Amino acid sequence: MVLLYDSSAVLSLVLEARGGVDHVALWESAGTRLASDLLRIECVIAVRRAAILQGLQPDDEWATSRLVELERLYAGMTFKTIDESIEQTIRENPSLARCRSLDAIHLATALYLRPHLEEPLALCSLDRRLREAAAGQGFAVLPESVQTR
Repeated sequence: MVLLYDSSAVLSLVLEARGGVDHVALWESAGTRLASDLLRIECVIAVRRAAILQGLQPDDEWATSRLVELERLYAGMTFKTIDESIEQTIRENPSLARCRSLDAIHLATALYLRPHLEEPLALCSLDRRLREAAAGQGFAVLPESVQTR
């Protein structure tokens, strides 16, 4: 299975989110894990913000250990650079205007990659709006059932 991840799905592993989903099993089920380079930026910021929300420093041991875990996960992923091909995909898909800008980049990455893959591409996200937009573009969305935000 080929999965394109957004930051919410990767952060669920690093921050050990529950929500009735076996995030580890979903991660391990993917034969190929893809993402936009945007995911790297979003995840680092989110981990540091989570530390601050706990009253910790953004470079505290708690945050640092999660950033190390992020790097371990990144090693099992292939990243697509946000370049002219992603910009062109956004220009060619007016329906992406219904998305928030960063969600549009994730979804444009999936749209760009889909015709270049031999297997179907599913989107892995916990974000309700991105899940709805991806389903509207014909993508399978995982996990199948989740409490979205």
